[in-house]
Amino acid sequence: LDLVGECGILHRAGEDDGTDHTCQRRHGAFAALVGCAVTTGVCAVTNTAAVEPGSAVAIFGCGGVGLNAIQGAALVSAHPIIAVDVMPSKLEMAMQFGATHLVNARDVDPVQAVMRLTFSVRDATRAAR
Repeated sequence: LDLVGECGILHRAGEDDGTDHTCQRRHGAFAALVGCAVTTGVCAVTNTAAVEPGSAVAIFGCGGVGLNAIQGAALVSAHPIIAVDVMPSKLEMAMQFGATHLVNARDVDPVQAVMRLTFSVRDATRAAR
């Protein structure tokens, strides 16, 4: 894997060019996140679940995979895209990835909140037609 960043180029695993590998250790987690979380999250929505435009989507957990599932839902024009987590900072990040609605599972019953949101959005959509 080659990445260009503040430390220069990260060389493929196993290559030893005599450089300081501190940067590789520091950015290895980033490479793993991009290589795993992005593809897993986006493909779970686009391939496994085969979400169609206008479909309601709820993502439980806004970590690396969850955020990218939200991103995948936004890419296919799902609506609503509901992010559920217990950490406000993760919910804020979910909005940046494309969530249209947020549910803090510490404050409300997340299943009831998702059901309420999906039915209210669909009813509003039907009424607008």
